[in-house]
Amino acid sequence: MTSPTLSDILGRMCRAMAEVGVYEGAGAKQLRAEFPRAKLYLIDPWTTYRMSRSYAIDNSPPHWLRAESACRRRFGNDRRAVILKMTGREAARQIPDASLDVVRLDAGRTRKILTSHLNDWVPKIKPGGVLCGDGLAGYYRREVRQVLNARFGTAWIQQGRTRWAIKR
Repeated sequence: MTSPTLSDILGRMCRAMAEVGVYEGAGAKQLRAEFPRAKLYLIDPWTTYRMSRSYAIDNSPPHWLRAESACRRRFGNDRRAVILKMTGREAARQIPDASLDVVRLDAGRTRKILTSHLNDWVPKIKPGGVLCGDGLAGYYRREVRQVLNARFGTAWIQQGRTRWAIKR
């Protein structure tokens, strides 16, 4: 059985969407392919940060500059893309409540960070919109599931092996 797409879950045209934690833009590229006409906010501070556990990634300024450059190359000619070099919390303050059809959270999977992102971004979603994210595999999978269960009960669904979604 295949997982429903975000289009299937949304069930309507998407006019505006955001990805928090865009990194190089691979996930945002998938959003753009699924919703080619929507305004797309690409949000990431692209800066070093204190890691809560040891990742096998380079956390140096040159690494983040390369990631930001890759995203800007990928979306630089997209007139409907808005690149916001800031934290998710800072971006949430700039985007009006109930203005987005889809929000994808792909930044911070600890209980504390995911809960903070949910508090910041759930109000930005229009009624009937979709909140989605990643993290159902890997080190933080238990924490992600616990946060989703505590916040949404059984209303969220798993998409494939690593992603989750919920219709608001």
